[in-house]
Amino acid sequence: MFTYTGNPADSDKDAVRFLIQDTVADDYFVEDEEITFALSEEPNIYRAAALVAERIAARFARRPGSYVRGRIEVRNSTIAEQFQKIAATLRAQGSGSSSLSVTSAFAGGISIADKETTESDADRTEPYFRRGQFDVQ
Repeated sequence: MFTYTGNPADSDKDAVRFLIQDTVADDYFVEDEEITFALSEEPNIYRAAALVAERIAARFARRPGSYVRGRIEVRNSTIAEQFQKIAATLRAQGSGSSSLSVTSAFAGGISIADKETTESDADRTEPYFRRGQFDVQ
């Protein structure tokens, strides 16, 4: 059975359909019950959507060759690859990490207090280079 309200904020099932763009009633990939199962297996909608996308990819990966849809030749391997990419992105979002996320950099020694705190940290690894390391004592 396929249902989609067009408002992903209404239900987790609709959110999963939205995330994988399985929203067209005449051409859908998974049943509502399959999405419900994924939601019961995964901790959030992004991971559930990733699981569904991986299953869609597996379905197309096991199909041989290609088929013609209208005037377009569709390769099953290409569809499988695209759904694998979607799944990887969604899994990263659901895990709280993403290759698209911005990381912060640390620049020590900007203030005297930061420098002293960093240098006094007993668990800190010693720098490989330091000012004056080759000075003759």
